[in-house]
Amino acid sequence: MPDEVSPTHEARRLVPRRPLREDAVFNLGRVAEWVLACAHRDRSLLRSAMDDRLHQPGRARAYPYLDDTIAAAEQAGALGAALSGAGGSVIAIADRDLRRVGDAMLRSAAHHRRPGRILILNAVARGPRL
Repeated sequence: MPDEVSPTHEARRLVPRRPLREDAVFNLGRVAEWVLACAHRDRSLLRSAMDDRLHQPGRARAYPYLDDTIAAAEQAGALGAALSGAGGSVIAIADRDLRRVGDAMLRSAAHHRRPGRILILNAVARGPRL
């Protein structure tokens, strides 16, 4: 999580108002892949399920550390990583080596002069209840 976050309204200006059809279709495919990964507990699908063509490419111009930090997380063992929200945070999903993944992300962001902090959170295994 970066020490300085960007206001949401500024980040929204970096995303095209009307996405290209192929980008929208790509992202819909990632949603389906995410559901498949969760339904079948197939962690190998998470990395590509977290790919994005709608909001990450435009915001990467404002967050020059984004691609490197995602790559650092994945190289350190994350199952996947992506931009989280509008303010420049990067989320990574990992099932082991959590500190190593977080430290790799911090080093990458620091290389771009974007200090921050890591939050290691547990996923809730209990699904929705009616």
